[in-house]
Amino acid sequence: MSNLAMAKAISKVQLAGQYSDRHFDEIRLPSGSTHYQVKGEGPVVILVHGVSGPLAVWDNTFEALVASGYRVVRYDLFGRGFSDRLLDSSYSLATYVKQLEELISALKLGPRVRLVGSSLGGIITTEFTLQHPDKVDGLVLIGPAGFPIKTPFAARLRDLPVVGDFLTDLLSYKTILKQNDHYFVNGKMPYELQPYIAAQLLVRGTTNAILKTMKNAPVQSFVESYEALGKLSVPVGVIWGRQDDTFPYENARILMNAAPQAQLVTVENAGHLPQYERADEVNTALVRFERMFDANSSKSMTQ
Repeated sequence: MSNLAMAKAISKVQLAGQYSDRHFDEIRLPSGSTHYQVKGEGPVVILVHGVSGPLAVWDNTFEALVASGYRVVRYDLFGRGFSDRLLDSSYSLATYVKQLEELISALKLGPRVRLVGSSLGGIITTEFTLQHPDKVDGLVLIGPAGFPIKTPFAARLRDLPVVGDFLTDLLSYKTILKQNDHYFVNGKMPYELQPYIAAQLLVRGTTNAILKTMKNAPVQSFVESYEALGKLSVPVGVIWGRQDDTFPYENARILMNAAPQAQLVTVENAGHLPQYERADEVNTALVRFERMFDANSSKSMTQ
């Protein structure tokens, strides 16, 4: 049976084969079951992926931060990877902020954390910071969402009807896979990432979650919230691929104007997921930002 023919015929159990060589955990939150990994000792750094996820997009980031002296957490957003597909959910921004709140509480990750958000994860982590500035020591945004989408495939995805029938799932599956290719400079998703992206799309409810997110979350209209972020004292790092074809690099200027405290690192020859394409450069930048957060946190404690 072809992948497309299987679009509504796979379960999370079948998806497990893609992760058989890894150790992850699952926790039952009030809103639903969440698949996650936590490792390391030190200040807590939480990695939040984007609209089509899953947590595998942090494969080149996770261990580097652990080795640098941090307790690192990554997890699947609802509707992605092994986390629950939520019945009757709008998959709005509030859905994901609540999931993050519940995860931090359930895993006892507080009282303060650092957040790293990629794409959709950027607006999730920013909104969490706006709601809980006293709980965030620092925020890093990697090619964050919240600006007009450039690529025609992403625009097509946004405009697909949320019907949930077989034909819609087929069209959505193909469109989402094609959009993931556009995240990379060479126009092709890395081979080692393909099984994770493709397999999760075959789990019932995944395409529905992605389509609803594109329609109900402020994926293209979050600048006012970035301006609100600029009024906080929370330190902010920004990492952006120069060749980002989804949320183009010129949006970095808008973000920097909105949040003047932010520091920008530009990654050359990288698209929408620089943490995967240019891992060494991005990991160096992430550790530098985390050290900055360390210093800022120590300074705050002595005042």
